[in-house]
Amino acid sequence: MRRESSPTIKFSLRDLKLISSGSRHHTVIIRVIVILILSPFLTQCASMSAPPPPSPVPPSITLSPTVAFPTLIPTATITPEPSPTPTPDIIAGLAGLLLQDKFDRDRGWESPEVAYGGSGIVNGRFSLAVRQPSTFLTAIEPSLIAGDFLFEVSVRSELCTLDDEYGILFRVNPDSEHYRFTLTCDGEARVSRTFGGSEAALVPKTRTNAVFDGLLVENRLGILAVGEELRFFINGIEVFSIRDTTSSVGKLGFIVRSRRGGQTTVSFDDLDVFALLSTPTPKP
Repeated sequence: MRRESSPTIKFSLRDLKLISSGSRHHTVIIRVIVILILSPFLTQCASMSAPPPPSPVPPSITLSPTVAFPTLIPTATITPEPSPTPTPDIIAGLAGLLLQDKFDRDRGWESPEVAYGGSGIVNGRFSLAVRQPSTFLTAIEPSLIAGDFLFEVSVRSELCTLDDEYGILFRVNPDSEHYRFTLTCDGEARVSRTFGGSEAALVPKTRTNAVFDGLLVENRLGILAVGEELRFFINGIEVFSIRDTTSSVGKLGFIVRSRRGGQTTVSFDDLDVFALLSTPTPKP
């Protein structure tokens, strides 16, 4: 390959002497000739000393947000409801069924006739309602008188507000003295005793996770009474246990109480009362 070279201008010493002996015009010519001779070298030096051109700036990249999609669609976790059956140790102590009421017909539950409320069978359930603030209404089962038993019934709040109260009565004597096991409409439970014309709290209002609170929600209440020992269950879970010797025998019943709301309706269903096996008296 033929290499191209820079043009070369040659002058002899004699030519330079002739030029230098000339006029000022000849001096200008000498300067031009020197520039022409040195220009290739100046260009090469300039190219070597010049900084390299800046590298091109890449265009800015706008990152879009990354959305991660789950590989599996999450599903709701359902907590199983407590079993509505007695614990195994209670089942082993049952002797047989004393009373069962499915409320498919009226068996003569005793409830006073009042202007502010009433009771009756509605759609296969026993309904108890009051329509006035600070009032209560009870209904008593007419036939069974028991001391030691397991009493279970399902109860549902149909119309209930704030601290309205409903539940079951047991060991009701002829003077209407009794024990109460009740729930409030905001999910609390309590046990009280009504004797001598006054009510005393044996277990104050207590919030428990065993209660399913809310309207049209059903809870199953249970009471195991053995002498002075009283155990209380909600949806198969024991929530309270007390001892009290005030009363040892009586009837069973229901209660609904309106506090400030003035409109409280509760229904009951699937009542079961079991007798208990007698415990043998130990001999010396």
